[in-house]
Amino acid sequence: MVNKKYVGRSFDDYLQEALPEDEKKLVKAKTDFLLQLVDLRKEANLTQSELGKMVGLKQSTIAKIEKGVISTSFDNLFKMLAVMGKTIKITSL
Repeated sequence: MVNKKYVGRSFDDYLQEALPEDEKKLVKAKTDFLLQLVDLRKEANLTQSELGKMVGLKQSTIAKIEKGVISTSFDNLFKMLAVMGKTIKITSL
């Protein structure tokens, strides 16, 4: 059975209503970070396959990391950033 309350609404609208405020901040922070990671890879003119070879991961693993399907270790994250000449700076939300 379809819940008519949500028909015609975007997933973002649903999340805004369904998630508590702290969870919304976490989802936004993760999404923003992953989008920046993809942008950095593209700015470095690297394909997922090329980046994967440079850090010892499969292309499919890079794709899953960028989509947020899987998490990666800090070691792998720092390897990816180092290959692209970047580092992490932590700021307030």
